[in-house]
Amino acid sequence: MKVFEEMITALKTLNIPVADNIEFKVVDKFPKRSTLGNCSQRETKFIIRVRSDLSDSIFRSTIAHELIHTCPGCFNHRSKFKRYASKVNKALGLKCGYHEVGPQNLEKYKYVIRCKCCGTLGAYNRLNNKLKMIALGLPGIKCAKCYGNQFEFVNGSGNAKKLKEDFEEEL
Repeated sequence: MKVFEEMITALKTLNIPVADNIEFKVVDKFPKRSTLGNCSQRETKFIIRVRSDLSDSIFRSTIAHELIHTCPGCFNHRSKFKRYASKVNKALGLKCGYHEVGPQNLEKYKYVIRCKCCGTLGAYNRLNNKLKMIALGLPGIKCAKCYGNQFEFVNGSGNAKKLKEDFEEEL
């Protein structure tokens, strides 16, 4: 609870309008293994749940991420959320706006993309619309860190030509 209160204070100090009515719970696991935390709303109350098995820095980043969801207009990951997350990341040295993948754990993922503008990596185990759009060269996907729109598949994790062929077969 102490870390949670510290994060609320830190975000409010940065003039981030975190909600006042928040219930915080630490949980052992989520149905989806990759989920680190979540934020839900019931009437006027927000409920934030964060996994108990996280390292201190990831725990803090996850709390900050979920707290940002309690701000007006931030119950998604759109521009307002990203602005607040960027502000928190810079001021507190956290990574709360997006999941940044390091080179040490790339082999865990089936598909890895890199932003050609800033080098941020994104990792996925399932094909999704974002990956399809990148493989097909369609516009509309932006980097969560720099808002660039140029991506490449890296470390053999998704031969763009092969993915394009697979997607065209689905159509």
